[in-house]
Amino acid sequence: MSVYATADLHGRLDLFRLMQSYLKKDDILYIIGDVIDRGPDSWRLFKEVMKDSRCKLLKGNHEDMCFRAMNDVRYGNYQDYIPDWFNNDGNITFDQILADEHGFSIYPLMGSLITQTEYINKDNIKIILNHSGFYQNESFPREYDLLWDRIQYKTDFAKGWRGPEDVIVVHGHTPIPLMIEDMQETAWLYQREVPKYDCGAFWYANNHKINLDTGACWTGIAVMLDLDTFDEHIFQGEPMNG
Repeated sequence: MSVYATADLHGRLDLFRLMQSYLKKDDILYIIGDVIDRGPDSWRLFKEVMKDSRCKLLKGNHEDMCFRAMNDVRYGNYQDYIPDWFNNDGNITFDQILADEHGFSIYPLMGSLITQTEYINKDNIKIILNHSGFYQNESFPREYDLLWDRIQYKTDFAKGWRGPEDVIVVHGHTPIPLMIEDMQETAWLYQREVPKYDCGAFWYANNHKINLDTGACWTGIAVMLDLDTFDEHIFQGEPMNG
């Protein structure tokens, strides 16, 4: 049995099916949020992931927005969460849910998704998995930070890893090119070198944090990380314009 992680597939059912074909029947795949919105097969991807017993889906900020917005729709309130969700391409998923006769009975599953989990790998390394990569030693962070934070990685770059040596945080949420761009803008200030990156996972914070958000929706590239060996498996489809 192998244990993998991926993140931010955003409607790329084609990439997920490549992963399914690679996985053995007893493997485990943690999907660290954001399977919906942006891409062409948002709702179908969510349903496929939930049907595959090998997959353990964690909540991302897009699943959270969808759940809250669809609750508003159910109860006739179109003012609270709908605008924010639609500003993040939620309209794509919304239309697909409405077109599904079972949509209103399925979407509540998003509200029950966990926001963080741990895996102890074969080398006794504790791997923390959550969507944003936010890490708080000795206490459980707020759900908002686990879903939305984009500040801590800048502090990690400036000050380095400040957690235990036997902990690695694996996440998505911030597309890797955006993260690298942020680091490059402040590298001179902190006299730091931006970690080298080619394709796949991005290791930073003294190799204690790993970002898996390859921008799969647009690039057509997704990475699946083996949480025991840290081998990276790259899956590639067609890039998406726009």
